[in-house]
Amino acid sequence: MSQQQSEELFASYLAKYGIASESQYVVNPRSGSNVDFRITFGAQSVLADVKEVQEIPKREGEIIAGRQIRSDLKKLRRKFETELPACPLILVTVNGSKGFFTGLTVVQSMLGSIEVVFRKSDFKQISPLRHSKKGSATFTRRQNTTISGILVLTQNLRNSYFGNPYARHPFDGTLFPQTTVYYPKSDAVGDEITVYSRIMF
Repeated sequence: MSQQQSEELFASYLAKYGIASESQYVVNPRSGSNVDFRITFGAQSVLADVKEVQEIPKREGEIIAGRQIRSDLKKLRRKFETELPACPLILVTVNGSKGFFTGLTVVQSMLGSIEVVFRKSDFKQISPLRHSKKGSATFTRRQNTTISGILVLTQNLRNSYFGNPYARHPFDGTLFPQTTVYYPKSDAVGDEITVYSRIMF
C-alpha cells in the first residue's frame, strides 16, 4: 500500500461516517509544513498525519513496525519546529504490508522497550516485566507531548487508538467510530503490558 492509498483509506473512513475534514493543512507557515488532515468533531479539532508500515525492500512480508512508527512520530513532531499545535495531534498508522504487528509494538514505540531485571549473583528475577528505564521511550513527560496518540487504521475500518499519557492536548479516541481505545501507562507492569500483544494488525 502506498502513501496515497493510505491517505485515501483514511479519507474514505472519515467520509463514511460523515466526519468533516480538510486535507493538506498547513501547520508551520515558515517552513510550509503540513499534515494530511484537519478533522472537526463539532467544536473539537484534531490534526492527523497518515503513514504506513511498509515491508523491508526485497524481503516480502518482513517489517520492522516499531522502528517505522518511532521514526514517523519523530518526523511528525519536527514538522512543527518551535510551533505548538493548539489542538490534539495524532499519527494515523496503516499496515501497508503482508506482515503483521501487535498493539505491544505500538505501545513500545510510544513508551519504550520492555525488560525484566535479574540479579547477577543467582539470576533471580528482581523486577517485574516493565518498560525500560534506559531512554528508549518516544513519549515522556518532557518529550513529544504535542502528539496526543496513535490511531491504527485497518482495512476493515475497525481501528485502535493508543493515547499518549503525557499529551499536552489529550484526545478522546472514542470520537472515531468503530475504534477501541487504549491508554497505556509508562509504569505498567506484567499483564498490564502483555495484554497488548493480543491485539493484531
